[in-house]
This record gives sequence, structure tokens and C-alpha cells, in this order.
Amino acid sequence: MLKKIVALSVSVLMVLSQLLVSAATFSDVDPEALSWAAPQIEEMVEQKIINGFEDGTFRPTNGVSRIDSLLLISRILGANEEAEEKIISFAENNFYSTVNLLKYPNYQKNLAYILYRNMFTPEELSIFLQNDLGQQTLKRYEAAVLLVKMSPDASSVSKDDVVELPFDDTNEIPEAARPHVYYCYQKDLMKGMGDNKFEPMGEVTRAQMAVMLYNAMKGLYFETQVGVVDSVSGFENTIEYTDQDGIKQAFSNDGLTRITLDGEDITDIDFINDGDIIHVHSAGGKIFLVEALAVLKDETVEGIYAGKGASSTITKLLVRPANPSNNDAVNSYIVSEDVKVYIAGVESSLSALKSGDRVKLTIVDSLVTAVNVAARESTVTGYITGFDYDGQGKIDVRLSDNSIKSYALSFDTVVIKRNGSDAAARDLKVGDKVTLSLSYDEVIKVVATSSKKTYEGTIEEIVISKTNPKIKINIGKEVIECAMDNSIEITINGEEADIYDVKLGYSAKVQTDSTTVTKIDIVSTPTIDNVNIMGTVLEVNANYASLAIQLEDGTTTQLFVKKNATIINGVTGRATTFSAIKPGNVITAVITSSGFTAEAISIVVLDTAK
Repeated sequence: MLKKIVALSVSVLMVLSQLLVSAATFSDVDPEALSWAAPQIEEMVEQKIINGFEDGTFRPTNGVSRIDSLLLISRILGANEEAEEKIISFAENNFYSTVNLLKYPNYQKNLAYILYRNMFTPEELSIFLQNDLGQQTLKRYEAAVLLVKMSPDASSVSKDDVVELPFDDTNEIPEAARPHVYYCYQKDLMKGMGDNKFEPMGEVTRAQMAVMLYNAMKGLYFETQVGVVDSVSGFENTIEYTDQDGIKQAFSNDGLTRITLDGEDITDIDFINDGDIIHVHSAGGKIFLVEALAVLKDETVEGIYAGKGASSTITKLLVRPANPSNNDAVNSYIVSEDVKVYIAGVESSLSALKSGDRVKLTIVDSLVTAVNVAARESTVTGYITGFDYDGQGKIDVRLSDNSIKSYALSFDTVVIKRNGSDAAARDLKVGDKVTLSLSYDEVIKVVATSSKKTYEGTIEEIVISKTNPKIKINIGKEVIECAMDNSIEITINGEEADIYDVKLGYSAKVQTDSTTVTKIDIVSTPTIDNVNIMGTVLEVNANYASLAIQLEDGTTTQLFVKKNATIINGVTGRATTFSAIKPGNVITAVITSSGFTAEAISIVVLDTAK
């Protein structure tokens, strides 16, 4: 169990005697002249909260800057603790963009941790440190505000509270800070400076800061348990977990304890899952904060490399989404120490990455373990097998190894040549032989060639679809399959027609551009035979305009209904619609048989379904 408690369990005389001797290790800390601060200085140094200088001095009268005060407070809260490593790593990753803008590279970990612990909002922290204010010496009233912000009781203190202070210079304390000064006075965190004055505008020295932090630690007396969640019960409002010592523990939510998941406040503990990391913080035996970190599964992230970020402890890759609408969004990912980098399949290094590279990150346990960069410039040759014109668009190409690969195709920027002439993306045909010039697997240029052929045969199959319309033609020796162009020309016996007029069994002359049909001339149609049938409707399929019919001889058949078929209600003698036909109806139908197809051109509904 991680414990942060000032070592006051031994006798006061024993502690003071030990501290007075060891305080002499600093040449400028006189145990007698600085009796009010020497023990506290030594304790804070022992706890590795505040450090001396390389020349063996402490410099107790030097001022403490705003940024250094935040560094010291972050250590009090646990920024240096091994048990907080996962929280610190999460905080650095989550708040990297914010702290990077503050331009304090040696303090990024500590500032991120303070933001995670909710001492400041990003906006408040920016105001506190902006325009080199971080180098300004901390004032005593500001120290009072910081001490309250780090306290578990912070939410109980409001700048609007009305308080009475015993100091003669109370009016010199900014009004919004007076409740904070009152809290620190009541908790023995800060006292006056003599002559019954607080001296709010006085600058905080290193000796004073050591005393304040000592008092804060003594007053906080907090401890942290780290564990792994075993189970969560929203009904009973409890979290069971195993702590770092292997001991089973349970937390019962009283509704007053602050609970966070990945740094965000939550009220419903069911958002926390088995296996998540949990930190349970208590002060004076009372739990005041429960932090949960979701354990991320291994994942792959693709995007555009935007540079590296680094602190004293970690390296990050900055990646923005490839989606053009999110060009301003930059995400950061912590890099594993043994990360592998591959550029166009060849092992390389992080230093070889260039801004704008299309990267694929492999993330394991929240760390980037591999970075793959597609070849920056390359070409491929093959035959077009299909297109997708939705969104940014893509082109499907059959390569020399007979595999089919899709490539992103930007209609706005791609350069296209077809048969030596400028062309647009929609001029390309399935079957075109193409050479694609690629930039990070995105097509920037297409050079296409085609050949035109004419076939004569019988239409055997037609597939009408938005993405892959095609037609099969029996030319005697073989059946060929071709894509159909959106602007296909169709004639039947010299008359203009559309694809819906073309029926199976029609004889046709078909012109192709590559393997895409651009023109169909129907030269003859099969003899049409009309047949009358009667039966009972078993099933109606509105999607395909078809009926399942049981004929008079007991056999069943499927009957397709022509789009403009005449449908009559035999009871009323009036025209009706396909939707009026129901299972159980007895019908008669006139069927037109045309080669491979049979469709009802006339239906009479003899009775209604029972």
C-alpha cells in the first residue's frame, strides 16, 4: 500500500534531534537560526519532495516560482510514485496537447498529472502560467489557493464564501482568495508573518514552501491503494478489486466520493469493467477519490504523421486522422522503448519518419510497438475490376499475382489519361489496363488503355445493381461476362430502349470497351406464347413482384408479374393493384412466355382470401 505520511509516529524529541543533526548537511540551513523550518526542510528533502542544490546549499531565502510550486505540489500528490505510473502515463498522453502549448518541456509530466487530478482546468492552468507568468515568484495568497486546490476538501471551499480573518491586513488579500486563506489558517497550513499580518503579496521562499508542504502532508495523511477490478455491481453500488498486495478489497459508493474513469467524472460505476486498473485514495481513513483506468485492448491506428513529442521520460508520435474533415485534430501515442519502424517493408527508425507520412501504428498495452509507413511513391499495373464512387472513392485492380486490391482515388486531384487523352474517373471502364502512380497507397495518376470488341450472341443473364451491373452473353463457344456502363446505349429492332426492356433469350450485337458493355443492339426477339393458368395464391413477394401459386393439378409454380400488368378484382369488376393480391386468393392469369422468361400480363382475382 502506498502511504504518504509525515514520520511523526516517533517521539518529537527523537525526530527533532535527528533532523537538527542532518539539517546541517545544507551549509546554509542553520538549525538554530531556522528552527521554524529546518526540520520541515529535512523531511521534505527526505521524502524527495524538494531538493537541495549541487553545491550543498538549500537556499532557503530564494523565492519559489509559480511553475516550481506546481512541480512540488504534483510530487505531494504522487507524481513521483511508482504506484502512480499508469495514471501518470495516461495523464501525459491525455493532456499532452495542452501542456505542450504551455512551453515548459521539463514539467510536462507534472503539469499533466495536476490536470488529471483536477486541481486546474486547462484554461485555468494556461492563465496561471501564460506569458512567462510561470517564472514569477509565488505570492502568499496564491500559495493558499494552491494548498486548498490540492486538498481533498477543495470542493468545500468557494471564492464566494464569507469568512472573518484575524489579520490586520485582511483587506489586502484578494477577496476571492480570502476563503482559501481562512481554510489554510484553520488547518494550520499557513500562519501569519508577525505583527498580526498575513502579508498576502509577500513572496514565498523555499523555506516557507517546505513548511507549507510539510503541514499539508501532515494534514492530508493520505494513502493510495492500487489494484485490478474483479467485479462491479451497479445494483449494490460496489466495486470489488484485488490490491497490489493480492488482498481482496471492496469499495462501497456512498454517492459522495468522486469517481473517475480515464480522468472523466462518472456517477454510474457500471461504466467500469472487470480488469480495469483502480486507484483508491483516502485521507484520514475516508476515501475521497476513486480513479479507474480502462485497460485498452490491442489495436491498430492509421493516420498521417505530424511529428514527435517528448518529455524527460517518454516519446510520443503525433498523428492526425486521414479524414480531411479532421485535419486539425492531432492525437498522441506513447512509443514503446523497443518500437519497430518499417518504411515500405524495410526496417528503419523513428528519425526517418517525415511529416505527412501515412502511418499504421500497432498498439499493445497502450504503447506503440510498431510503425508501418507505406511506400511514399510507387506504381502498380493491373486491370480494373470495379469502382466505388461514394465518399472519397476507390478503384479495384487485379494485379499480376491475380489478387485484387483497392486503392483510394481522389476525384478532385487525380490525373487521368485514357488511350492517350485526358479523361475523368467516370471515363474509366472495367477491364481497362492501368498503371497507377501512388503516393502512400493513394492514387495520384492513372494511365489507362482499352480495346474495343463486338460480340454477337444470346443474352443469358442480366444483373442490374448500383455498384456492379453486369451482363452475360452466350456467343456459342463460350459465355462471356461484362460490366455495363452507366451510359449504355440500347436499341431493339432499331428503336431506342432501356435496360429494363432487354429480356433473357434476346439475340443481340454487343459492343464492349475493354470488358465493359457500352452498346446493345437487339436484332431479334423470341416468339411470344400466351398461356392461361388458374390457381391459389400461397405467397406474395412484393420486392420481386412475384406470386407462389398452387395450380389446379396440385403442383406449385412461381409467377412473376409484369410491371404494367392488368389486374382486375373479379368480384367488383374494377381494376386493382398488385398489393391487393393476398395469400388464399384464387386467380386466373395470362402468362407471356418469352424465351427464358415467363411473366403475367393479366390477372383476375376471382375471390378474396378467407
